[in-house]
Amino acid sequence: MTRKIALPLTIGGIVIAVFLICFLYIARGYEVNLEGLKYQLGQAHVQVSESALIKIEGKVKKSITGQKTFIGTIEIAGDDNPVPEKYRKLEIKLQSDDSGIIIYNYNDNGIPVMYSYGTLYTNSDFSEVTIAIFDRKEQSSSGIWTAEDGLMFSAPASSREEALAISNRRMSRVLQGTSLE
Repeated sequence: MTRKIALPLTIGGIVIAVFLICFLYIARGYEVNLEGLKYQLGQAHVQVSESALIKIEGKVKKSITGQKTFIGTIEIAGDDNPVPEKYRKLEIKLQSDDSGIIIYNYNDNGIPVMYSYGTLYTNSDFSEVTIAIFDRKEQSSSGIWTAEDGLMFSAPASSREEALAISNRRMSRVLQGTSLE
């Protein structure tokens, strides 16, 4: 009698395990278009903002160790990203809070190029996004960002207040109790 029960239970367990592995570790695709706001932090820059559309296309793969990686493209309409269109595919290692550094790696006429755009902070389905955009000095591929006057993009947002609320929520681990203005 126990053999009659053990075999179906074993087969059922294997089917459930295979289903869970497929569900947890197969890449999930995303295609998101959000209207947002590109703005500069700091009370002196309250008037510095413009609306823009962000388009996110790609997939998030999860490794057996739990490391999530976004593979795809992130484009903000009207942005002055100097990376050639054909090299804009990204591979972003996401942290536990779904944040990661946006770095474009490519080879331009035999010269390796690494261009750091900023840091992405998002939720698990990319329905809420904020990007801390690095400020660059002339012809530099790296930049800096500060909470006093850094450039930001947040979506979905139609006002500076909505954009700041998203940024503060998404960046809470980094801000550690302080808030952006």
